Amino acid sequence: MKQVVQVRYFAGLREKIGCEGEEIKIDSRQIKLKKLIEIVVARHPEAKIALQNTAVAINLEVSDPAEASVTAGDEVAFLPPVGGGCDRKDGGQ
Repeated sequence: MKQVVQVRYFAGLREKIGCEGEEIKIDSRQIKLKKLIEIVVARHPEAKIALQNTAVAINLEVSDPAEASVTAGDEVAFLPPVGGGCDRKDGGQ
């Protein structure tokens, strides 16, 4: 059985990497999320800075890269912040 993780990229990160997602082979049945991020950065060094400010979800649940693990068959989504809205209390007027 192949040990792979489905990785999805969204918003500006998808534009920077140039694809919506990919299948990444892992060496064992389970790895730390932090290690998977290192693999993604090695494949896509142009996205290193963008990945530092990105939320990560495992199987639709936002996870802490320092604590979470990824198991073969999981889907991991990288969710960068998106623009829009206004931080000003007066609505930008």
